[in-house]
Amino acid sequence: MTPSFPTLTWPNHYSIVTGLHPESHGIVGNLFHDSKLNADFDYMDFPGQKDSHWWGGEPIWVTAEKQGLLTASCMWPGSTASIRGEQPTYLQPLNFYKNASQRVDIALDWLSLPENDRPRFVAVYIGEVDHAGHMYGPEDVTGHVNEELAKVDKSVGRLLDGLKGLDGEKGWFRYIRSWFGFTATREWWEVANVVIVSDHGMGEGNTISKFVFLDDFVDASRFDIVDDVVVHVFPSEGQDVESLLDAWKKASEASGNWRVWKKEDVPASLHYSHNDRIGQIVVLPEPGWAVSKRVQNKSPQIATSKPFEVKGMHGYNNSLVDMRAIFMAAGPAFKPLAAAIPAFQNVELYNMMARILRLRSAAVTNGTLGFFDDYLQM
Repeated sequence: MTPSFPTLTWPNHYSIVTGLHPESHGIVGNLFHDSKLNADFDYMDFPGQKDSHWWGGEPIWVTAEKQGLLTASCMWPGSTASIRGEQPTYLQPLNFYKNASQRVDIALDWLSLPENDRPRFVAVYIGEVDHAGHMYGPEDVTGHVNEELAKVDKSVGRLLDGLKGLDGEKGWFRYIRSWFGFTATREWWEVANVVIVSDHGMGEGNTISKFVFLDDFVDASRFDIVDDVVVHVFPSEGQDVESLLDAWKKASEASGNWRVWKKEDVPASLHYSHNDRIGQIVVLPEPGWAVSKRVQNKSPQIATSKPFEVKGMHGYNNSLVDMRAIFMAAGPAFKPLAAAIPAFQNVELYNMMARILRLRSAAVTNGTLGFFDDYLQM
């Protein structure tokens, strides 16, 4: 599956549940600045994420709740905010101290509720593999990444085993049974649709020697940045965008390790030009490189970070194979397939979920209506 650009955690989790590119839903990075609000978004600021003004679009749980279906979210980005006046009925805020197994148990507890209280849709976010990928890199030889993969795999098995132990004829699964013409009593494992996705891949990390500092080419007083993998540049008052751009273009062309564009000139394939939260100038490093600024002339409101070294990183161009995500699905809504389906954009997932849930009047998305028709049997 092809993630949305930038290939970062918060933008892609929200694209998965809204069917919108980040430029459309507004979560344009893990860190970004909103000049209209004069406020900063930081994915680690959990209380701040409850503010609904950050979150555009309509997540699948909002569509479902508006139509009377109960939903649940275990730590999925965006679910702690009231979006269009709705939140999941059941909510576990993000807590990094809860591991994959504990998160699966939370989901199973919700699915074990009495008939009229059970959620129709449950989202669970698990982040251990991502953390290990940053720490040890995609070519890890220590075994740590594989160890975390094995733990998550075991947790998925725990989920499936848990579904096998629940009676599918009680609660809302009874209605799924009627949709597909089942006549015999079935366990949830046989009637539930389980979808496993990732938000992005993992590529080569960066070292101190692979940092590009923008103020090596232009005086630091002339601009501010939001320092994420994708760097957003905000020229200081009175500074000309074109002169800054020209200086950095010459440097980037000589280096070949980073790209720079005026916002409106970002390649259309990235869908990253049409939001005020995107910097007037956008800088994108190649895998293994990072772009930053030696001096922040404000101490700011605008987020920044110091040079650091990591062995694995993502956030790069979403066309790169290393940035690819995964999609796996099983359940009565999906046709049995003999081979993997071709890669597709993650903005197609919202419409797929809306159809499986039989939602009417689903939200407008950047996906393609009917995209999953060849893969669904309903």
